[in-house]
Amino acid sequence: MPEYKRTCNKDFFFSRLHMKGLTVEALALLLHPPLQRTAINRLVSPGDPYKTEKRIKEVAEILGEQDVLLFPFAPVEAQHPAREE
Repeated sequence: MPEYKRTCNKDFFFSRLHMKGLTVEALALLLHPPLQRTAINRLVSPGDPYKTEKRIKEVAEILGEQDVLLFPFAPVEAQHPAREE
């Protein structure tokens, strides 16, 4: 069974952020408990494992979008061990 991880649709994320009249700092302060800007940057950055479902759903609710549109699931590529010959 393939594994999935959350990625961020950055263009859509930042366009929704702009439409709501928010900045990354303002969004971070609206979360409960309030976070710093770096936590939002880590949430948006690709490959960062710090994407908790609670934060993803909270951000999506503030921006008024579905969480799967802002943070879609992407399959994790299987890492096969190198063959020894």
